[in-house]
This record gives sequence, C-alpha cells and structure tokens, in this order.
Amino acid sequence: MPAMRLDNPAFLNSLLLSCGLLTLGACGDDGGTGSGGGDATTTGDASTGAETPVATTADSVDTTAGPEETTTTDDPTTGVDTTAGEEDESSGDTGPMGDCFGGGMSFDMLTSTDNDMVTNLDVDNLLVSCNLDITLTATGGTVCVADDGAGGYYYTVETIEMEDLPPIQCGALAMVGLSEVAIQNTGNNMEVVVPTDGGMMTGNQLISIQGNVSGSALMMPLDVPLEMFNGSLPEGDVAFGADDTSMTYADDSHIVAVAMPEFAGQTIVITLTGLDGALTFAM
Repeated sequence: MPAMRLDNPAFLNSLLLSCGLLTLGACGDDGGTGSGGGDATTTGDASTGAETPVATTADSVDTTAGPEETTTTDDPTTGVDTTAGEEDESSGDTGPMGDCFGGGMSFDMLTSTDNDMVTNLDVDNLLVSCNLDITLTATGGTVCVADDGAGGYYYTVETIEMEDLPPIQCGALAMVGLSEVAIQNTGNNMEVVVPTDGGMMTGNQLISIQGNVSGSALMMPLDVPLEMFNGSLPEGDVAFGADDTSMTYADDSHIVAVAMPEFAGQTIVITLTGLDGALTFAM
C-alpha cells in the first residue's frame, strides 16, 4: 500500500476519529499513553510496541501516575523523604547516625557509662506519705541532634528507659517503688536549643513518664499505673566530644513530673522534683 500523505483527506478523517475516541493525553503525543498512530481502534504499548484494543468506557482509562503525579515522597537522587510534615515511618532508624525529625541524627545511649539520675520523690496521701531523694538508673534511650538553622542545634531526648526502683519505706504504712519506667518526648522536637560547640540548653522539653507504682500500702498490694505523669526536663549543659555527646543536669527545684493515680478510692499525688546527673550518648 502506498504511503499516506499528511494532507490526504482519509488520513485527516482517521486522525479526527482517533482524537474523538481518546479521553486522556493530547492527540499524537508520543510521550503519553494515548494514540499510537492513525489506527482509531488500537493503542501502542510504549515499552513493547505491541498494539492492544482501546476500550471506550471510562473504566478503561489509564490512571497510573504520570510525570506530574506527586504520590511518592522519596527524593529520587538521595532517597530522603521530602513530604512536608511527615516522618518516614518505614525507616525505623533509632541507632547511631539514624535519621530523626526530618534531617537530624539519632544517637544511642552509652550504657557502659554512669547514667544515674537523682530526683526527689514526694508521695502525698492519707495512707501513703513520704518525701525522699531517689536514684533512677538509665538503661537505654536515644537523643536527636538537628541543625536549627540559626547557628545552634535542636537537642531532643527521644526516649529514656530506667531500671526498676525496688519498693522503699514511704511512711509507716507503705512501701513504694517504681517499675517499667520510661521517659517519652511529647514536645515538638524544637523546644531545646544548644550552641554548636556545646553549652547550656535553652528551653524545657515536654515529657511523659510511663510506668507503675509498685509495693504495698496497709498490707494491700500497690500496683497502680502512672497515667498522665507529665512534665518537662530542666535546662542542662550539653558537651560534644569526638565520639560522644552528653547532657548534665544540676537542678534541685524544677518540677519534672506530677501524677495523681487512684488507690483504695483515694488520690495519691506523686511528684518528681529536680534532676541531678549525666547521660552519655554515642556520636
């Protein structure tokens, strides 16, 4: 068959018929998923060249993401999640040099160092009442360090796990301890700022303390969940070393957290005040 000229009426009619049947893409657009030529009943597969029938119902339209789709969040050149306001839930990075808070680095606690923290425990109730200093030993956790864009670092405790505190005498009628204690960050990850060379923190980080009150009171087992045990960390001093980073607290008056659990039909007010000690993280 002789080649069909572009000004041939039969070719123009075929082209108009093809444009009328297709609902996506410009007619004759070689880069899209529309017509593959002058045949009104077939379309070309861009990868194989094979022709397949074109259906005329709306369900048959190719709805796969095209060049202008924004359904992916990873930068194709770096692999970094670039979706605003979202964290990469699939990364699971919590160890040294892991991503955190959109560009920061997460560091694991060094448990080989002394990670004891002293705070004051006050328990106030008709049945249970005491006020004494206790030592909580950190057994793990992570801290996030991120550039604040203004000559400093956001320095955020992500989580800290503590050893159980065995029950100790709390008044004449009770023994009180703490179990499954963990500090969780509840702030916006930008509450604490430190200079790039280290130094005093600026800002207090909001936290929640999870765990249970254990022991006994009036010969009854005491096992009360610490719900709504909320507060904030005091300002401390941060040091950046060659292989680690540490935060040191020396505050005796800051209210760290308050909880009011129920026991035997009464409210127990539990308060942690002050924080003295240091935590060290790999870097």
